[in-house]
Amino acid sequence: MAEQAAPLRVAFWGSGFMGQAVHLPLLVAQPGCAVVALASSRPSIARRLAARHGGPAVYGSIAELLAAEPVDAVAVSLPGERSLELLPAACATGKPVFAEKPLALNAAESLACVHAAERTGSRLMVGYMKRYDPASELAKGLLDEWRASGELGAVVSARVWNHHGDWIAGYPRDLLSDPSEPKPAGVTFGAYGVPAWLRADLGKTYAGCIANLCHDVNLLRYLLGEPTAVESAVATLGDFPYNPPLTAVLAYDGFHAVFSAGKVDSEPWCEGVQVLFERGYLELHLAAPLLRAPGRVVVKRPGRGVEEALVPPGWSFANQIEHFVTQAASGGPFRSSGADAARDLVVFEAIFQSLQDRSRVAVSA
Repeated sequence: MAEQAAPLRVAFWGSGFMGQAVHLPLLVAQPGCAVVALASSRPSIARRLAARHGGPAVYGSIAELLAAEPVDAVAVSLPGERSLELLPAACATGKPVFAEKPLALNAAESLACVHAAERTGSRLMVGYMKRYDPASELAKGLLDEWRASGELGAVVSARVWNHHGDWIAGYPRDLLSDPSEPKPAGVTFGAYGVPAWLRADLGKTYAGCIANLCHDVNLLRYLLGEPTAVESAVATLGDFPYNPPLTAVLAYDGFHAVFSAGKVDSEPWCEGVQVLFERGYLELHLAAPLLRAPGRVVVKRPGRGVEEALVPPGWSFANQIEHFVTQAASGGPFRSSGADAARDLVVFEAIFQSLQDRSRVAVSA
């Protein structure tokens, strides 16, 4: 009888909403994974959280944890604006690291995180869970097949949109709290991480968009590859920087993709991608992130009319954690690597440079 492999020993860092409600429970439930230690700046909450999930050791900082615990991988559930402060310590282990999106708030900071991992041989995965949605995986396979075969002709145009809605979608929160350990102060968008060349009045919108809409730039790149330029961009600044009215036209080889955003209240969740070919199309409609269900794929092909494709069951966040544990244990590549995630910031900077300068901006290689 073959000897069973030892579980992947994971250190977990963070005790906020996504850590408590999503990432930590999924890691604990993942076969072949053992969360052996938890680090948080809120020790009372961390101890209660550890008790809830089998009693991993608790530490007040990641440095303290890593000095005391032999681990095989590190999972970080903290906002992207703290990446430069926190990720180098995790990457210094040389172990696989899971980090929240965005990797950082600008291209230079993102590359610094990637280089920090490369120096130690650490493999960095970024939490772009939409790449792990069964509907996105199906859409990716169909698009690759049709573009290679020419079955539907050439791509004519594409669009990606995110107009928000109820992203919690009834997900059970059950968050631990302690009045003596308040949640760290919220993000002051535009106070840091904004490229030096960007106008001051655009800083808040830039930082808010990076924190939220990076998902959609990443998904577009996953499905269609790298844009070569931003032809134009327009936006209306307001009090909701996460998802302002924003439209950008991205150039691809032979077609253009329109990226649009702007929070609305008319849909439970309104996010997706449409790719139109000469003889048909594909539409990917994503479910609310915490709905625990896959998105939908609608296709039109010659002689078959409009059909809804059969999407396998599954939840993007659960599939993402499974991918991290599997690839961390096997040494295989991550689908949403740090180096790939750094490209999102290059595209976003080009969008905001086009918005500021009212000009066409090439997306650097």
